Amino acid sequence: MKIILSILIVVLISTGMSYSQVNKENKWIGLFDSTYYTGYNKKKPFRNVWMMYSKSTNVLDFQPLSYGLDAVIAMYEATHNLKYLDDAVIFVNNVINSAKPLRNITYSKSSFSDNYATWVVTDSSKQYASLNMKETSLSEAYFFQYVTHLLYIIKNTQSLIQLKSYRDFYTTTLAFTEKNIWEKWYSRGYKLGGKTIFEGRTHMESHWAYMACILSKITTDSGKKAEYIDAYTTYNALLKSNFKTRSDMPGVYIWNSTWDSKTSGDQTFVQDVSHGNLVVSYIVEAHDLSVFWTTTDINNLCNLVKKYLWINNKFTFKDNLDGSTKLQTTSRGGFQSDGWVKLGRYDRTLQSIYEKYVAYNSTNYYVTDGQLFANLALNEQLLQQKRR
Repeated sequence: MKIILSILIVVLISTGMSYSQVNKENKWIGLFDSTYYTGYNKKKPFRNVWMMYSKSTNVLDFQPLSYGLDAVIAMYEATHNLKYLDDAVIFVNNVINSAKPLRNITYSKSSFSDNYATWVVTDSSKQYASLNMKETSLSEAYFFQYVTHLLYIIKNTQSLIQLKSYRDFYTTTLAFTEKNIWEKWYSRGYKLGGKTIFEGRTHMESHWAYMACILSKITTDSGKKAEYIDAYTTYNALLKSNFKTRSDMPGVYIWNSTWDSKTSGDQTFVQDVSHGNLVVSYIVEAHDLSVFWTTTDINNLCNLVKKYLWINNKFTFKDNLDGSTKLQTTSRGGFQSDGWVKLGRYDRTLQSIYEKYVAYNSTNYYVTDGQLFANLALNEQLLQQKRR
């Protein structure tokens, strides 16, 4: 523990914080606040960056904004401080207020012609030329999965739902999400086997399962509830059938990013750690809602990180679930903040691994660092509660 604390002090010094500023019971709260409000290593404060993304009309900015939304929600859960919750509300309101009926977007190149509220890509660079002025369901799902998490918290916290401002936000945002996110894409035929919304890869489809899982708990629409349950039930079954065990890696799960059960002719690819984040984020959420995924599943994922993905002498992670480092994407295994880090709330040893990781690698993925710190703060709070 002394070594870990010494490492953390180094991190705090590098970010311009004094150790005395850190919350005595949960050091990650102070680390997040420093980076969120004042910035670090000559980088802009996370709050400024995420606020900027929330005001963007480019739907591609919803993904980096989702890191911020997940972060401030986690910080609220860790501290119950309304300043974080209020920022979450601002982020969401800014996004929703920028939506326009598709038919009113005269420059849209969308293949649809309905009147759902939406956003398009506004990036004419070579990388996004094929998407420019078109809608993209993936960006919307990435962000709105965390919107549903926020809604769940508000509905199930009496001190919040009793306040008119939060109750009004809850009501209008739930209605918008059900109609202009879920219904919009579901009605447009984004289905697998005629059953549910899917995107073609295990990690891409996790956003819809995440959303469906929570919406099924809070909706008042019985028809949509049936759609939500069917969606996450289908995803759970397909994902679990994709999970494999290997004799040389006992007690863990490995899966492909492609669907093994589909006969699309696609070459199969083992899941990379970076995008595996998204699958793990869903499993954690579903597990905590007592939907399908068990403690055994969680333990197998924790063991995968501890025993096979963490490179102790390099303070980082392997790139693919099978332990290989041959890149399939541009993201290395160091992208941990969306899902893998959340496993630390169940496992103190894993939480300690992330303390080491942050000390040596916290500036590798600037836009996700705040999400990493926030989820470590929530992990720590939950671990302390279990100990009491």
